[in-house]
Amino acid sequence: MGSLLWRAPLALLALAAAWRGWRSFGRPLAVPVLAALALDAALPWARPPAELARDVSARVREVGLALAVTVQGEDVRRLFVAEGGVVDPEVPFVGLQALARALPASLDALVLADERGEPVAWAGRSARLPVRLRLLGEPVVVAEPGFREIRLWWRAPVLDHGKQVGALLASTAVAERGVRRMLGVWVGRGGVAVPQLEGGEPVVGLAGTPVIGVRVFPARPLWWSAPGLALGAALLLLALLAPGAWRGPGVLAALAVLLALVGAPRGWWIVVGAAVVAVAQTGVRQRPWARWVAAALAAGVVALLPPLLAELGAPLEVGSLLAPGVLTVALVTVLTALVSAPAGGGVRRWAVAARVAGWLLVLVGFWRSDVVLLSGGVALAVLTRAPARSVLAGALMASATVMTAWDAIGRRGIVAATESTLARLQHAEGPARRFLASLPESGLAALARMGPAEALVVLGRSAEWSGLGEHLPGTAFVLRDASGEEVTAWGPVEPAGGRVLAERGLATGGSVAVVAPAPPFDVLESLAAAGVDAPLAVFDRSGAPRGRGATFKPLPPEAVGRALAAERSWGTVGVGEREYAAYLRAWGDAVLAVPWVRPPLAERALLLAALALWGGLPIALVGERRRLAEWWRERTTFVGRTRLLTAATALLPVLLLGQLLPVQWLRQQQRSRLEFGRAVAAPLVQLGWSDRTVALAREMGGAVAVYRGGRLVASSRPDLVVRGELPALPPRTAYVRAIRGWGEPVVEGKEQVQVFVAAAGEPQPTVLGVVGIPAAGLLGGSSPREWFAVTGVLAVMVALFAAETLGRRLSRPLRTVVQAAERLERGEPLQELPLSRDEDVAALGRAFAAMAATVQRREEELRRQRDLLETVLDTLSAGVLVATPASVVELANPAARALLGGRETTEALAGHFGSAVTALLAAGAAGTSGEEMLRPPHRPESVWRVTVRPLDRPAGRVLVVMEDLSEFARAERLASLAELARIVAHEVKNPLTPIRLWAEELREALAKGPEAVVEVARVATEQILDRVEHLKAVTQGFSNLVALERWNPQLVGLGAVAREVAGEYGVLAQRGIALLVEAEVDVPVLVDLEWLRRGIRHLLENSARALAGKGGTIVVRVADEGEAAVLTVRDSGGGVADEHLPRLFEPFFSTTSDGSGLGLAVVRRVAERAGGRARARNVAGGLEVRLEFPRAHPPSRPPEKG
Repeated sequence: MGSLLWRAPLALLALAAAWRGWRSFGRPLAVPVLAALALDAALPWARPPAELARDVSARVREVGLALAVTVQGEDVRRLFVAEGGVVDPEVPFVGLQALARALPASLDALVLADERGEPVAWAGRSARLPVRLRLLGEPVVVAEPGFREIRLWWRAPVLDHGKQVGALLASTAVAERGVRRMLGVWVGRGGVAVPQLEGGEPVVGLAGTPVIGVRVFPARPLWWSAPGLALGAALLLLALLAPGAWRGPGVLAALAVLLALVGAPRGWWIVVGAAVVAVAQTGVRQRPWARWVAAALAAGVVALLPPLLAELGAPLEVGSLLAPGVLTVALVTVLTALVSAPAGGGVRRWAVAARVAGWLLVLVGFWRSDVVLLSGGVALAVLTRAPARSVLAGALMASATVMTAWDAIGRRGIVAATESTLARLQHAEGPARRFLASLPESGLAALARMGPAEALVVLGRSAEWSGLGEHLPGTAFVLRDASGEEVTAWGPVEPAGGRVLAERGLATGGSVAVVAPAPPFDVLESLAAAGVDAPLAVFDRSGAPRGRGATFKPLPPEAVGRALAAERSWGTVGVGEREYAAYLRAWGDAVLAVPWVRPPLAERALLLAALALWGGLPIALVGERRRLAEWWRERTTFVGRTRLLTAATALLPVLLLGQLLPVQWLRQQQRSRLEFGRAVAAPLVQLGWSDRTVALAREMGGAVAVYRGGRLVASSRPDLVVRGELPALPPRTAYVRAIRGWGEPVVEGKEQVQVFVAAAGEPQPTVLGVVGIPAAGLLGGSSPREWFAVTGVLAVMVALFAAETLGRRLSRPLRTVVQAAERLERGEPLQELPLSRDEDVAALGRAFAAMAATVQRREEELRRQRDLLETVLDTLSAGVLVATPASVVELANPAARALLGGRETTEALAGHFGSAVTALLAAGAAGTSGEEMLRPPHRPESVWRVTVRPLDRPAGRVLVVMEDLSEFARAERLASLAELARIVAHEVKNPLTPIRLWAEELREALAKGPEAVVEVARVATEQILDRVEHLKAVTQGFSNLVALERWNPQLVGLGAVAREVAGEYGVLAQRGIALLVEAEVDVPVLVDLEWLRRGIRHLLENSARALAGKGGTIVVRVADEGEAAVLTVRDSGGGVADEHLPRLFEPFFSTTSDGSGLGLAVVRRVAERAGGRARARNVAGGLEVRLEFPRAHPPSRPPEKG
């Protein structure tokens, strides 16, 4: 079997490649692989006999050495006391079982003997005592002949201070027909090892002496072995590579050839034949006459099935409801396919009546096991296509066919076995004489020198070799001594003697004879030995029964008379509490009754359902695969959950009962077995070993055995001990109870019950037993777990059918609603929904229709609003967009699309507006609204107002509105210049008044005389010069503001410019003002260099003016804040009032009397023209002015040419 570990996957892979035709190398690769496996199958391998004998000899010595080491251990010595007695009857058994698990090979028997040579404990599958070998003695390995086997025995003495206090014996059997493994040594897949007492390659024991011989013969490969697998794979490959039309028949033909070559049971031929018929039927099922052909084929197969099965000897048996025979299931499957194949043509009006009649005929034929009625019913059912409507119906019909064939074969087998056995009994003397004459004289002479046990083995081997049990079933092969006393016998023997069929004397005295039991037990024993597995009875003319295997009720005398008159008939007999149909056969003045035992109706129905489930399962899986896939897809739907709920509801009670009732059933079984054992043990203990005990056991169909001191001392069937059907040693529990004096019986076995009980008042522990009682009908039957398993599956199937019907009915209106919802989603118009007859579902439909109308109306309104919104957005000059938290643009109007430049993320806005828009978007995503006036770095003259508003659902979405205010800013600048001109005119007008007045004073002074002119001129000159300086400052500031319209930007370093301008004001240190410059970083900005210098000078002059006369500190700092370059000028001049901060950058606003109010206005204009902004704030002890410029990115330098 281990060879399949690599051959089976390789063959399956090659077959898959051939079947699927993987690419271009599938089939070319599969052919050599399967050819190699076929070559491997044609080259069987087996070990050479000498090599096998050497390995087996090593294993024999290994077991002997293990036993020798075991008996020297304290575990074995503790089983004995100093005198050799046993401490506790349980202790040796427990210790022996532990020793058996530690041995290197699996042995059949272990026996522990005390110093008197009596067995005290035993273990193993077939514990027994040796025939020739004494229990005490030196270590040795010997071989003893057995029935159909040769048994190896190891003996290891148990010593205590050099004295033998016991022995440990071990045994294993080697079948004479040959084995594939001998003592765990593998012979090889192509051979079997046959043991021989004489000849062959010797297997040596402990002292190097030969124990047995061994020969290796070729073995026929098993169907599941590597050769069978390789051959089947090659044949299937040929079939699979055939054209499509021939592929199905080719596969069936390949399987048929495979079955013939690998020696599968002949019943598989029927399976293949029925499969061929089913495949051939599918080729013509579309023809008008196909139904008639299908009905004729189905009826023919049903009618021919029983005789074919009987002729081929197919074993149609069901071992368990949960695990029927493979052949039975395969036959049910192909018959299901045969009767379920749909045929063409319409169904007539008479189809319903014919279908009902067909099912009635099938039921009656199944109940009466009438093949004719069943075949007629199957023909009518197939003709009306009844099984084609459901796989379960076809499977039930196929199961009924198989069970009817099974019953028909059993009924015919009873008749055939009875007639052939009675015919042999009528002419038994001739075969008996021929049998005795065929025995060799040398072998018969040796029988007189053997003990009873050894002679019994020889008798059994002779009977087996000559076929005595086959030609004369129920007879005994008896050995008698010179005085005519029986020494031993092989077969059933009458206590008071029997009918001698033939006898042959021995040269050394004594004789051998073939003896049949006295009537009527000769017929009963012969039928039981011939294989009739049923209770048997013979009724005399008064109707009194003499039974075997069960208790029969008497027959009425008139029924006996009718049976004698008819000679062969069928009637009814009572067996226990039930009645069975029985074959009644006149035999002399008595009537032989052979019951036809069938399961009860409930169990037959359950068996029918189990076979239908097993046989229909493959057809259902293949035929209903689409429905099963649909069920799987619908597992989360209403219908799927209805199926699951219904199936669980049906299965749950079955599972609960299946967990509770089997326990009660097992207890009841145990009680019944114990009561049965007590009923059998009571007369056994009362009568002891007597002719009445033997007769009682024979009437129950069993045999009596007496064990004393652990040995079998008497038995009504000693041959059963050699066959292994009767224990050679009493069961452990019964023996321990006998030692302790406990009279409770021990019941073992299932189909063949064994009852053992301790005998009272015996000097030695004595066990009485009755074995081989066919009480399976009383104590057997299908278990509750099988019942609940089958009924649970049936309940689930019925529940699934009901759930399918109910779910489809309930889900049909729901599906209509779902389809309407899908049309509603697509915007399609809805039609009027069909209302269900169920009020709740109809209410759901009405509510959905109303909802759909409302949704469509609102959808139309939303569509109009959306169109209006799209029109408005398209016509807006401002850019509008909606962005997600991941900065992905969801919605944008054409203006916004133009700003994005074809990109779908808001990162494009940062390249257009700088870092300020990034901060706005981040704040908006966090839930804070914001609005900024921004100047694009590449177009400082442009002004944009960017507004960001957070949106809900989901959080993080923002609305961005971008308005180009450049024209408005230009107009505002012009208006500002106009206002500035007005202010300048006013400022110019104010100093002109005093100048005019002083001029008038000078004119008046001139009129007065020179002396007056000098005095007035001196004062007027100073006043006029002061006003002229004021006019100069005003005109210069206005000129500066106007000159800012001429802007020539260039890329400069902000830190370098700050350091340069600060260097011009070194003189401030002489006035007590410290000027500190923190401009190590040189951040690039795009600005007009001259105006930047002027702006920094204005800031420094303002700070110096604020610190004039009192000293202080001015700090100039340049910082790199990512996308912004920041210049700050801070002084310690005390700052300004908080209410003046908003107006600091307004033209002509000054907090001092000597300032023009235009310096900070120029600073702000410089920052704005560069795309930045200016801010002012009071800090600790002074004022800080902050200028923010967009960071400029210098163009990348082209790579240098190397």
